[in-house]
Amino acid sequence: MNEKKYAIVIPSKGRHALIKIIDEYYQCIGIDMEVIVLDASPVAINNYSFKSIRYYWKPDFSWTQRILFGLKNTSADVISIGADDDFFIPVGWERCAKFLNDNPEYTCCRGRHIRLEIGAEKYQFVEKHIAIPSEAGLEADSAYERVKASFEPYRQLIFTVAKKEYVKYLLECYSISDECREFEMFEEVMTLYLALKGKIKRIDDVFHVITRTSLNDTRVQTPHCLTEMYHHFYEIGEDIFKREEGCGDEYNALLNGIVNKQVMYQFKVLCDKDEEKTKSGKIYKRILSIYRRIYSLLPGGKLSLSADETDQVNSVIKYLNAKDFYNVIKNINN
Repeated sequence: MNEKKYAIVIPSKGRHALIKIIDEYYQCIGIDMEVIVLDASPVAINNYSFKSIRYYWKPDFSWTQRILFGLKNTSADVISIGADDDFFIPVGWERCAKFLNDNPEYTCCRGRHIRLEIGAEKYQFVEKHIAIPSEAGLEADSAYERVKASFEPYRQLIFTVAKKEYVKYLLECYSISDECREFEMFEEVMTLYLALKGKIKRIDDVFHVITRTSLNDTRVQTPHCLTEMYHHFYEIGEDIFKREEGCGDEYNALLNGIVNKQVMYQFKVLCDKDEEKTKSGKIYKRILSIYRRIYSLLPGGKLSLSADETDQVNSVIKYLNAKDFYNVIKNINN
């Protein structure tokens, strides 16, 4: 095992060309850390000499199993998890890592996140999460306030620079094997746990990661995937709070509110990605199916909406050919 202070762990599948680009990228920038790639493709990369990464072929490992394997095979205490189309920027990444080393009360730190969108005839850089308001709540002394703030709005921490002990603990304790959207499932659990265990820092004057994505990405969630994902998320969150000293009933109430907000967010994403079908009402029954199935699995089986959440519902009614949408949702389990 190489003795490095820092490591990047990258699960991949079916994208050998990107793995080779990763290898070339980290060789060119000369980053002083381990880069571990865990490939679940049916066939391994052969006849290629890796220059800057450690490559493991794990065709029978799930996404989270590969990450755990990578974490167990590095001596680094500070890590990042990246997709095979994420490219970390050394200056920003190392500044985040130094902050973590100097501030033991923090579990993770991140800079700003740029997305490179690639189309057939053009490309553009877009900053992700540029409209996020003050991060003050994420640095509160209260664990409850940090968890609440981490989902108001949702902070995507999967790309963050984090202390390995917390990420490794999650993967060892919980079997996150939702085949539909395993990585989305894990990133939300990771956000909740990192906020619970310590403070979260964002450094606004550095960029620490670039994501390469296609403008033609048309992936859309299904009711089955969302149902399984948020049911599992609730179960894991509830168990995390049970294990943690000082987490009373107010944390479970908070968890229920988080699930409400995340379903609202996923609903809006679904509407945006399938806008024409949504406008014509073809997706209406699909949305109701998501809500019914998720909330029937939660304790009490009720969908309760705050004033802010009601506003969110109203803001997406314009996509639907259904004026009574809110009333239907409000009374699903009545």
